[in-house]
Amino acid sequence: MSIVADPMASRAPLGPRGARLPAARSVRFNPSPDELQELTARMPQARHTSFGNYNVQTRVTSRSAGSTYLVTDDPSETTGKSISRDEGARVAAQQAGYIAERDMIVVDGYIGNDAATRARARLYIEEANANIAGMQRQLYFPPDRASDAWEPELVMIYTPNLPMPDYPDDRLITVDLAAGITRVFNSDSFGG
Repeated sequence: MSIVADPMASRAPLGPRGARLPAARSVRFNPSPDELQELTARMPQARHTSFGNYNVQTRVTSRSAGSTYLVTDDPSETTGKSISRDEGARVAAQQAGYIAERDMIVVDGYIGNDAATRARARLYIEEANANIAGMQRQLYFPPDRASDAWEPELVMIYTPNLPMPDYPDDRLITVDLAAGITRVFNSDSFGG
């Protein structure tokens, strides 16, 4: 199994609008299903099934709506919870510092199958949670890019093993609509 280098940067993949995502110790770009299954097999909580795949027991077993916040300086933009742009930048910096010491996976694909309305999406997740990357790879429609210039419109930066004290259950999901970035902290559930 080899780590494929990003043709545009050695350690920092692209995010929306050409912004760089946090640099990592290493990054695997769009690993094959076999590579993802091999990485999942290394997870201590992965159990091999009689069907030849892996079942992973997660700590988080349901969606974390109580830990989800919109990043905005205008809380009237949402009926849910919000955090300020300054707080969003603070937790993003904390996540970037954490990612710098981790091996990460990038999975690219489309949300939607109609070329006129689909969105280019990128998942950036800890390699230690390859099962989530494997599941997301199954849900994305595969990229049909003809060149290496494929740039995501939406990005999810997922650090399942980074707790966020002072938030419900030490878990945080931030949704920054302006940046096109969702960040997930301390949730090993596929649904956040």
